Amino acid sequence: MHSQPGEHHIPPRPFGARCSEQSADEPLAGTASHQRRWVLLEHPGAWSRDILDGNVFGAELTAALQEHLDRANARLLLIRHPGRAGQHDGARRAYLVDTAPGQRDMLTLEVSGPADLLAIDLHDGTPVGGGEPGATLRRVDGPLALICTHGKRDQCCAVRGRPVADALERRLGAELADIDPAAGVWECSHTGGHRFAPVLITMPGGLTYGSDDVDSYVAAVRAAREGRISLTGLRGQSALSPVEQVADIAVRSATGDVDLDALFVVGSTDPADPERARADVRHSDGRHWHVEMQRRALPERPASCGAAPKKAGTWDVLFVEEPNPRVG
Repeated sequence: MHSQPGEHHIPPRPFGARCSEQSADEPLAGTASHQRRWVLLEHPGAWSRDILDGNVFGAELTAALQEHLDRANARLLLIRHPGRAGQHDGARRAYLVDTAPGQRDMLTLEVSGPADLLAIDLHDGTPVGGGEPGATLRRVDGPLALICTHGKRDQCCAVRGRPVADALERRLGAELADIDPAAGVWECSHTGGHRFAPVLITMPGGLTYGSDDVDSYVAAVRAAREGRISLTGLRGQSALSPVEQVADIAVRSATGDVDLDALFVVGSTDPADPERARADVRHSDGRHWHVEMQRRALPERPASCGAAPKKAGTWDVLFVEEPNPRVG
């Protein structure tokens, strides 16, 4: 199991073991991919190592999709239902997700294929150029649970991700569908950080997790459904930068506040010393905290299975200070 801040560090495994085994000593906080907007596209066909390398959709369509995604500052994930249900033909579901605190939103629509995404604004789903809507767009009331199973990108995601996706579907699939037919459990392509496999992201919160415990993932999805955050195995919120993710988790751990929308975080590295960082964390009730962090080097480790070891590091929290604590 990956270590949380303050836990005993497990010595890294020998080189040659899977990347997730060699990163067991790496603190989770601050390791979520930093991405505000996501586009999720159901694609039951084969996923190449890089879903935008031209092998999945062809060179011409891939180039057009990449340009469209870049204009929206969005990232594409391919998704499919766990097991045989994910191999169907026909209409596919797509999601447009904004994970920004205070602006979180998730829209869904049916598409016939990836080319349909080129006809819509990836922020709000409106037709490009002001044309007539070509698909019914609606807001999703329940959460999504995305488990990376992208085996061609990294074997840890396949070996460790697929059993978790199957387990979550069995335990949560019907429960989420009762909230909204568009909510549910999906396998997804590479999200970043396969050394923390199995990787879970809940949408629209962008809450990213790395844990070996299925029960903790069930709890995380149920918490997301209720607008809360489970801190067990939490790597961070994708809309936040790494230092902001660390500060957010530090304050929540110190205060026990798990309301998803309670905190607003602004942080950055020190221009005079890039090994130091600070963040200002404000609560919706008016409280605020200063968080100071220090960069610490970790033993070299591979980012992917079979890759050569490379430099690694983490952000240690030096202190969490509440300048004007609330009285009463």
